[in-house]
Formats: sequence, C-alpha cells, structure tokens
Amino acid sequence: MARLHHIFLCLGGLSMGIYLAGCATIGPMNNFQDSRFVDNSLWVDEPKGTPKAVVLMLHGLNLKPARMDGWAELLSAHGAKVMRFALHGHTGQEKLMAEVKAHMWHGQFNKAIEEAHAHASQLQVPLYFVGFSLGALVALEWLSAQDESRLYINKMLLIAPAIATPWYSRAASSILSIFSKNITLPSRSPEQYRAQKGTTVAAYKALFALKKSLEDARFKNANLPALVLIDKHDELVPSGGVKNIISAHGLGRWELAIVDNSFAQKNYGFRHLMVDQESVGANLWAELSARVLKYLDI
Repeated sequence: MARLHHIFLCLGGLSMGIYLAGCATIGPMNNFQDSRFVDNSLWVDEPKGTPKAVVLMLHGLNLKPARMDGWAELLSAHGAKVMRFALHGHTGQEKLMAEVKAHMWHGQFNKAIEEAHAHASQLQVPLYFVGFSLGALVALEWLSAQDESRLYINKMLLIAPAIATPWYSRAASSILSIFSKNITLPSRSPEQYRAQKGTTVAAYKALFALKKSLEDARFKNANLPALVLIDKHDELVPSGGVKNIISAHGLGRWELAIVDNSFAQKNYGFRHLMVDQESVGANLWAELSARVLKYLDI
C-alpha cells in the first residue's frame, strides 16, 4: 500500500488532468447519495406552461447529478421539459463506481434518449441535449454508433466536452490499466459538487474507452447543430484541442464559444467547473444563460 501511495504521488499531474492529484486509496468512499437520482430513473423538471422543447441533460464525471440544477432550472423556467438521469456510480452507490464500464453508460444513454425522444414526439417539440464534460462525451459516443434514423437530437449544448485531453492522457490511460478498478483517486472539484469522495480507476477507464470509441468512429454523426462552451484555460479539456477537433472532423455546425471562468479559478482553483452560478459567478452565469437561451430559442 505504501508503494502504491508513492507511485501516485510521483505521477502527480500525469493523469488525464482529470482530478488526479495526491495519493490513491482503497476502501469505502464517503456516501454522497443524491436521493432524487438513486433509482437510476429519469428525473423531470416540468415547465410551467406548454413545453417548447424537451431537453435531455447529463452531468460530468464524479459530479453530483443535482449540481446540474442551475441549467435545469434556467431551461425549465423558459419552457423546456428537462429530463435528467444519473450515470452509474454517481448517486452515492459506492459499489457501482468501482464496477462501471463504458457500455453501461452507453446503455443508460440509449434508454434515456429513447424516452426523451418519445416525449418530444408526443409533444411535437424539438429535442435538445445538454451535457457537461463526460456527459457530452457519452452523448457524442452514442451518436457515433447510430444510423441516420436515430439522430433524434435537434441541437446540442456541449459544456467543456471531454473530447480533447492533455497530451499526457494516453500515457495516463496505460498507467491506470495496471491498477485495480477498486482504487479511488482524489478529486480536485469542491466537495459539495462531488458525487463521491473520489473517482475510481474503473470510471476513468470507462471515460477513456468512450473517448477512443468516438475517435475510432471519427466523430460520426457529431456534426449536429451545437453550441460548445469552454473556458480558454480549462485544465481538463484544452480549448485548443477542441478547436482542432472541430476543424479536423469538419464539424462546421458547431459554434465554439471560449469564455473566461476566472471566478472558478479564484474561488476553487479549478476552471473546468461550469455548471451553475455558484461555480462561475453571477456575471458569467448571466452571460452564459443569455447565450444559451438565444441559441436554443426558448
């Protein structure tokens, strides 16, 4: 155990840049249970009037699903029926975080989008997708495996999508493969945002597997209308890397908006977090909200 502790200390920032900093631990994590999502069913935020759109929304890696409330409340207040779910391992169920695999998240998304599509069809309104970080990656990987008859999404909001990673991420993926899936790695995000105290090796490996699947498919079906929001100095998802992907794969229907989340940097030391007013500050939240509402036309 001491040797393992030393190895991870030496690795320091050599992980994906995704929250790896410090020592590794084995054993139970704190229970950060999110009771609204614990049964893995869809959680619905209903608008006050007749829905103008259905929005399927998905959180990021080791982000408590309820921390997407800011986006859900904004969109539902402007006429969207927002449907949300929790990825396996993100409701305080500790065992699931150690057992998760990429195909589980893919399957969950498949089930959720079929239900969201059914609601949108019944209401005769467009279906939008909103995803933060891992959530955006899950949706894009799912799209890459579909034929044209299942491209249900009319527009996407991709917030710091985990499609580009720092140069050392591939090395980190190889390094992680030698360790047990039960090992839990500490998170850089503020405690109040975490789904679990830390993130398991299994969850990181699942993320890398989804990313590789999307890359192998060469971003098939990804060129849907999309607004991409990202901080210019995002620690986990390089804005330059996202820009390169847009160019390399001909994603001409993506609109890239690079912002300055200096509020998060000053308050949390972590720019990647862009999920609510608390994480970005009142000024940037107002800017992002106006831009998103205009883009989705709700």
